[in-house]
Amino acid sequence: MLPISRWAIWESTLFRYLLGPTVAIILMTFLVLRFAGIDRKNWFEDSTIYQTSPEGPEWQPFSKPKLSSLRDQNQLILVHFVANWSPQSLQNRVALCSSDRLSHLFDDFHVRLLLADANTPGSPAVEALHELGEEAFPLIAIYKPGAQHAVLFRGKLDENAIAAEIVKPPDNP
Repeated sequence: MLPISRWAIWESTLFRYLLGPTVAIILMTFLVLRFAGIDRKNWFEDSTIYQTSPEGPEWQPFSKPKLSSLRDQNQLILVHFVANWSPQSLQNRVALCSSDRLSHLFDDFHVRLLLADANTPGSPAVEALHELGEEAFPLIAIYKPGAQHAVLFRGKLDENAIAAEIVKPPDNP
């Protein structure tokens, strides 16, 4: 019987072609099993990142009456539409809450922050998203005082664009 060295096994074409997919399958299995236990309904509710702190901005849960009330009061409003199945929502959430620059702008310009959690079917967040003519998450909507429509930011958070829109004076109707 011929001895097979470790090098010969490594150099075999079959081994090289099977190694990548095998590692990928193992990794995907691990990720599915690891995150299968997450209670998706309460993912954002359980997280402390949106909770009010003395140093950070104050986030309030989204509702259509609250949005209407704030718009009637001519408030500057930022609505963050999130969905727990969207990885970009999570990244935007962390960026919005950890950015010192945006936090200072929220305070300086008295921005009212609403979290529109779309994790449950039929939630007011999903309906409001559809009223904006949008289907995809994440979405950030900024309502300027007196403006008829929201300024929308889709996908990955662009801190500079959000900051520019906040400091930009409202258009005269």
